[in-house]
Amino acid sequence: MKKFITRSLLLIFLFFLIRFSTISIAGASSGLMLWYQSIVPALLPAMILSSLIVQTGAADYITILLQPLTKRLFCIRAEGTYCVLIGMLCGYPIGVKTCIDYMELGRIDRTEGNYLLAFISFPSPMFLCGYIAAQHLGTEYLRNILLAIYLPALLLNGLSWMRSTHHNPSLRLSAQSTSAPSFSIHMLDNAIHSSITVLCKVGCYMMLFSILASFVQAIPWLPSVFKAFLAGTLEMTTGIHQISLTSLSIRVQGSLMCGFAAFGGLSTLMQTLDIMHGSGLSPHLYIIWKLLHGILSALIFYITI
Repeated sequence: MKKFITRSLLLIFLFFLIRFSTISIAGASSGLMLWYQSIVPALLPAMILSSLIVQTGAADYITILLQPLTKRLFCIRAEGTYCVLIGMLCGYPIGVKTCIDYMELGRIDRTEGNYLLAFISFPSPMFLCGYIAAQHLGTEYLRNILLAIYLPALLLNGLSWMRSTHHNPSLRLSAQSTSAPSFSIHMLDNAIHSSITVLCKVGCYMMLFSILASFVQAIPWLPSVFKAFLAGTLEMTTGIHQISLTSLSIRVQGSLMCGFAAFGGLSTLMQTLDIMHGSGLSPHLYIIWKLLHGILSALIFYITI
């Protein structure tokens, strides 16, 4: 039955691509332009540098300053500290990718990686400040936006700590010492290759989900609020823009925008799950954390206005 549904949906999608080619081309162009103009310049340099920082051990210079705080807040070691930091600063999906890089180096195990999944995946501050605050809500709401996005990390950390079979991951692997290799052209080449591969996949996901969002917007009989909600569920950037065009109050608009930004939309979710494939991290657990993150962010923005 599952195979039949999947095959049917794929055939229906193909039919819509051909039958409504104008809408599909416009949606694909929108997704690819957003990827080319915004995602690649913002993420590619950060992904390459983050990969090199992890491989050479340069992250230790950063985390040694932050670990006393993050160990108290999140009960994590230095490697987890860098995953949280890079996830907050650079946005999806770099936090999860960095965690996987550490797992491949043997400095984070699968249990600790699953523990970290609850609070290492965020939208970037540039996206929150520039796109949501400046372009759609107003900079006067920036404090509420940042609070709504980042405060749930502490709450999700508590939930992850309670469900973890090892209640203190900061004590695991503490005896393990690894000598980081020196920088080399081969290391840089691998970092560039892996980063470009990930970003090419990100672009394909953004294109496909932007097409789906365009089809949703083209349905004439759907209410505008419902269209915006569906668009945000599929692709957060399109959904946030559509929410700003509705007649909802700023309070409700901001709550929905923060919820979609924290969840990431199905497009971002699929991008991250693709990166996680074969790593040993739990996709089901990640989905649960992102759903909870989205709900908590929406509630916090609504309460703090």
